[in-house]
Amino acid sequence: MQMTLSPRGQHRDGANVASEAGSAVTSERSRRPRVNYSATEERYLMEGVAKYGTSWLTILTHYDFKPQRTAADLKEKFARIRRRKVFVFRSTCRACRVVT
Repeated sequence: MQMTLSPRGQHRDGANVASEAGSAVTSERSRRPRVNYSATEERYLMEGVAKYGTSWLTILTHYDFKPQRTAADLKEKFARIRRRKVFVFRSTCRACRVVT
């Protein structure tokens, strides 16, 4: 028995796999609704990082976050908080300003 190989991205009958899969994926997948973090959740996140480091799943399970939060959500939120704090520090620091 001899196996026939098809070109990448095509069925043996010649139909294009990518176009079929792409249309199915976009119609079935949708984004989760955006839910803002409460001040309590931000406090939990900062306490969790202080206690557990960057073990996002551990932080998620040890604190009372909203049920739709994922470990990746916590990681992204922490990165945004860090950028915001650095930006605020730089904008208020007189020594950091450029003097011309």
